[in-house]
Amino acid sequence: MTTLLLGDGAPDRTELIARTREWVEASPRLSAVRGRLEGHVRVSPPAEPAGEPSLWAWAAEVHATPLTLPWQLDISAELPDGRFAACLRTTRSPVSTDEAPGAWRLAWTRLPVSELREIADVLGGSPEDAYLGVVAGAARRWHGDDPPSERARLTARLASLSPPRTGDLPVGARSAIERHALVRALSSRDREATDLVLLDATGPRARQHALGRPVHDMFLIAPPAAGTLTLSSLTYHGKLEVAAAGDARALPDGQRFVAAMQSALTELLALARGEAEAPASASLYLAAPRRVAVPA
Repeated sequence: MTTLLLGDGAPDRTELIARTREWVEASPRLSAVRGRLEGHVRVSPPAEPAGEPSLWAWAAEVHATPLTLPWQLDISAELPDGRFAACLRTTRSPVSTDEAPGAWRLAWTRLPVSELREIADVLGGSPEDAYLGVVAGAARRWHGDDPPSERARLTARLASLSPPRTGDLPVGARSAIERHALVRALSSRDREATDLVLLDATGPRARQHALGRPVHDMFLIAPPAAGTLTLSSLTYHGKLEVAAAGDARALPDGQRFVAAMQSALTELLALARGEAEAPASASLYLAAPRRVAVPA
């Protein structure tokens, strides 16, 4: 597993090593390597050109590199926009893909937790259900001009549950409200083949600091299996930070993934706020239809 941090104002190399030593000294998980930082910390040149797609490529390359030490900290400092990126890897698990190392993709996006709660309050269910509805809506959009049939399903493994659950996300449902209702009733299935793996964790509510600098984003990155898209989500400082990892088949276009997730969230939020008209069949699915405009 990799933890990716994005923050402001990267320190220079001398301060970086000093800050990293302080961090290692204070971390029980890393205490076994106190005083032995050589090889554990690597500083990369700034990602060029500037922008998150370049950071996606950098983080994917870092994560795909075999880990031979108990832990590794890779840092891309002095980015053109004044930020720094840090990848901390603490597992030796290789990326389980049949493609060459570095051939898989990575992208990430952010969903406000307050908006997921707002959707759940009006449409029913929990913020987690709202998130699954967003994922189902985004998956439908990945098909572009060739939407799936109404019966289409995407097999998702909810790996963070104990025991894990595997069920079908209703990507073929035409309306966002119907998809939201169906994911609330997601039933467990025993499936060997999985299209999508969902991992989630609860992170700090308060803003954290790393290397003496404020951390604005915190993502978890899990190694994907061949042909499977893995979405790892972490709640941090009021946001659900979602990182997608997959090979070229599962994640052919990171920017399209981000746009699909944001569009699906906007659609559900507009319905919850009464800013968009729901289909006539919405009354069959709504838990609290009082605030949603449903045509007579």
